[in-house]
Amino acid sequence: MQKKQDFNLTFEERNKNGRINLAEEKAIEYYNKIDASIIRMGNDEKGNKIPYKKIIILPDALRNMPEFIVIKNNAWFVEVKGGRDFIRIKLCDMDNYKWWNNLFKSVSLVIFMYSTKLDTCKQILFKDLIKFIESNKIEIDVYEDNKKEYYKIPVESIF
Repeated sequence: MQKKQDFNLTFEERNKNGRINLAEEKAIEYYNKIDASIIRMGNDEKGNKIPYKKIIILPDALRNMPEFIVIKNNAWFVEVKGGRDFIRIKLCDMDNYKWWNNLFKSVSLVIFMYSTKLDTCKQILFKDLIKFIESNKIEIDVYEDNKKEYYKIPVESIF
């Protein structure tokens, strides 16, 4: 029997005790290597003791809070996305990411991506990701569990 990929798991299955968020671990490793300072900001779904039924009470912009603030020569909000063959970004989250990107003039939103297939990472400014999605006509697919649409970005096209 083939193991289900994370994107096919329910929220509870993805976040049960003992599981790590590999993409977040890779982001921390990456930013440590470049001697940046990291502040955890967003919901740590793996270590969060607040039940999901309570988290959903928060406004979408707060639930979609980026994982980190990273400070080097500039400061960035960093949203972390991981995947094997594809990086998946929900369409309904894009407005929240735009909000975070525009919150402060001096702090841009960066999307940090990690591919397990390629074992590599990349960061891209959110505004550049939007341009990439528009210029490459990225496919839109639907999650089976919650029926939310998402951009299905092939890792080979972005890394």
